[in-house]
Amino acid sequence: MSHWIRAAAAAALLTLLAGCGITAGRGAGFASFAPPPEADRVVGISLGVLPLKLARVVVDDDDPEVAMILKGLRGVRVFVYELDDPVSAEALAPTLATLDRKGWEPVVAVREDGETVHVLLKTDRHDAVRGMVVLAADGRELVMVNLMGRLRPEMFNAYMDDLAIDAPRVSVDST
Repeated sequence: MSHWIRAAAAAALLTLLAGCGITAGRGAGFASFAPPPEADRVVGISLGVLPLKLARVVVDDDDPEVAMILKGLRGVRVFVYELDDPVSAEALAPTLATLDRKGWEPVVAVREDGETVHVLLKTDRHDAVRGMVVLAADGRELVMVNLMGRLRPEMFNAYMDDLAIDAPRVSVDST
């Protein structure tokens, strides 16, 4: 009988934890990914509110810029896929079409030396950024990232500088 009680308690605990934001929810900024059918997922990470709050506590004093980014996040999803054949623009087309139908706006598309990167933003009716998607394909690897929450794109300038990426500066009008 104790085996059944333990199983029921574990199921109840998992149900409570799932509702507490351990994994990313399907709220504003959630992106539905459609990886190529021949893709094998090798990494799948989904972090919700609770782990991100814990990360803010740990990072707060060490790196205020990262802490600021974490402050607005409500969810982070990262998926890495391996493919038998190199990733082509056509392989990403169904995912990009799905995101387009759901109101995601492309802001960056780079194709260079066999690498492809797409960045898309989801805004609310007040034009506040609620989600960001990054699709990066390099040879036979495809990375899909979805950030959800209240995002301030101008905060990414320092990271673009650190990575030596020649990209336009992001600024927000205060008008």
